[in-house]
Amino acid sequence: MEVKEISLSELVPYEKNPRRNDEAVDFVAKSIQSFGFKGPIVIDADNVIVCGHTRYKAAKKLKMKSVPCIVADDLSPEQIKAFRLADNKTAELAVWDDALLLDELGDLSMFDFDMAEFGFDTSKIGAWHKSWARTEKYCDLKKKIQSHSNGDMIFNSLYEVGKRGIPIDKIKEDKNNVEIFSDNLCDYLMCYTGGG
Repeated sequence: MEVKEISLSELVPYEKNPRRNDEAVDFVAKSIQSFGFKGPIVIDADNVIVCGHTRYKAAKKLKMKSVPCIVADDLSPEQIKAFRLADNKTAELAVWDDALLLDELGDLSMFDFDMAEFGFDTSKIGAWHKSWARTEKYCDLKKKIQSHSNGDMIFNSLYEVGKRGIPIDKIKEDKNNVEIFSDNLCDYLMCYTGGG
């Protein structure tokens, strides 16, 4: 499968494209800006777009001169028509696992990725994000955890505390957590959560 760089001016949007994608253009443009153009546009032998109308519009918005394309010249006109619809429909059938998605968004929020720029509703992680900001206000917990020998375990435990609303005193009482929260890190956690 060959990927070709083709001028935007040579590409032709499919005039009967049934997908209304204008609201997605800004998000796709932001994705291209952040990560590059990683998904080639699929076109037919006449340069008519089969899949990738939103990416095409985003590329125009970004004033790109050319984009990577794949020519589906192995498909008949009927197959092209069917593939155009199937590609869009099958994407709709996938669903999110909300718990796993929240975990991923929470992880990314610690590394200054604003996933709202790509269309995600990040309001559910707002409490966690605010709590992390409080960390830096009250103590230098972030640095202490990163330098700690059990840093990864502590990060995961902090996230569970924030996600599930587990009272910090319950965490302290559990003898299984003694090693994780050693070296007085529980005191920092108390400060982190505002507990006492």
